[in-house]
Amino acid sequence: MGLQQKDGFWEDVDDNDTSMAAKPGWYSETTIENIVFDLYDDDKNGSETFDKVSLGLGGIHAAMVGGFKTTSAMTSLFPLVATLKANHADAVGDIDSLVVHHGNGSSFGIDPVVDEWGTNETHGGDDPNAIPVYVGMKIGESKTITLVGGLDWALLGQNRFLRFTGSGSSVSVSTSSIDDVDLYVYRRGTEVASSVTTSGQESVQFSATAGDEYVINVQGFGEFSGSYDVIVDVLP
Repeated sequence: MGLQQKDGFWEDVDDNDTSMAAKPGWYSETTIENIVFDLYDDDKNGSETFDKVSLGLGGIHAAMVGGFKTTSAMTSLFPLVATLKANHADAVGDIDSLVVHHGNGSSFGIDPVVDEWGTNETHGGDDPNAIPVYVGMKIGESKTITLVGGLDWALLGQNRFLRFTGSGSSVSVSTSSIDDVDLYVYRRGTEVASSVTTSGQESVQFSATAGDEYVINVQGFGEFSGSYDVIVDVLP
């Protein structure tokens, strides 16, 4: 990068940095890199006592073109690990041990993955409102979520995920907030509706297939430090 591509950077994905500075957790780029590489590699010298898994490229690839690709959940560590556990029943305990190793304390880290939705995950870093990973909703419900202003719009604090099951009829999803938010709705990773303005009042309407899981992503752009609420409605 930079002038004539003269600058760059590197990172050791086998460093296994679980310090507080690395911000270990399911939402952390560093943590995901370390876990995926440990799932892949063969610790031949046995120096990593927590790593008893060696799935190789074939094991990782099979998961990525299988359950990881077809999941209704958003792309994250959860559907990848859930698929690997389903594909390698004999290694479930070792996979859990490896994943849990990449944490640090009660706030930072990751629990054993039970499904693609991150169910039972208890770690939210410095943001307790980040748990649960997906807020469950039913058509006809209203929920209030909390975002963290002053952060980059791509970070966990400025994003919340909700999920509901389609009923086979039209559904309206809307937000209400004093700060600017955007609204996206996905079905199996494909965007089906979105509303992007400079206000906190967003609304979309679409036909939701019966039995299909839909994911709502509320993305915030609050500029000032501190939490702010967003009301999310899913109505028939």
